[in-house]
Amino acid sequence: MTDSEKQQLRQFEARVRQLLLQYKTLQDENLALRQTIERQQTNIDSLAQQLQQAQLDYKTLKTARMIEVSDGDLKNAKQTITRLVREVNKCIGLLSAEQFTAPDASTQKGDAEPQIPVQDISDALEVTDVNNSTSAPAITESTGKPQEPEVAAEPMSLMDLFSTV
Repeated sequence: MTDSEKQQLRQFEARVRQLLLQYKTLQDENLALRQTIERQQTNIDSLAQQLQQAQLDYKTLKTARMIEVSDGDLKNAKQTITRLVREVNKCIGLLSAEQFTAPDASTQKGDAEPQIPVQDISDALEVTDVNNSTSAPAITESTGKPQEPEVAAEPMSLMDLFSTV
């Protein structure tokens, strides 16, 4: 072998060593990038789970806000129930008055309306307080005492009674 061939062989060996060194560097860099990708993918998965949980919490909160009863709503509901109980007491009073009046001569035997026992109606229409306390009759706002059912001046039929309510 000549000097020029030896020199070419050394250059070739040096270039192969450089190429192997670059190959090793690229392998290490590739491995580091793959590890970074795996960490980022794990991070993405974790953030996706957090997002899904946050969306679920948001939907739950939104539903809870729709269902939430404010103090004003509760007060309005109590007033409405009290008003309805008063109306029922009036109806019971009218029915009581009707029960004690004699049937009209114009009422025929087949057209007679069935008599409903007043005690059964009042038992069925008891209203319990929102806090599950015992049931109570309607209370007048001015006196604070239980309201007595009003009695109509003239008796009404059941159909007339329910058409006014």
